[in-house]
Amino acid sequence: MSEDRVLLYRRAMPANEETTPKPKFPSLEPIVRQMSFEKPPVFQMLWVDSGQSGALNLNGVPWAFIDESSHCGFSKGLLKGGRHMRPWDQQLFERIFL
Repeated sequence: MSEDRVLLYRRAMPANEETTPKPKFPSLEPIVRQMSFEKPPVFQMLWVDSGQSGALNLNGVPWAFIDESSHCGFSKGLLKGGRHMRPWDQQLFERIFL
């Protein structure tokens, strides 16, 4: 892959989860922080050598990352966590990427 492209994919889920009916109405409780920008944001992706953990910088600031050991995503933009997404964990980020 060239330096200016990245491949993202959705992890395969067990068959019973893929076929589980989704609720008709999404939750009205916000789980993602709303943001606005005066000018277009600048995103940068960082990867560890294994290619299994990655981080997203937003305007030069670490904003989100995926931990290969837990298969979970962590983000400063989350107001609350879920099954595979969790609020920011600075210690884990530093252990993986610094």
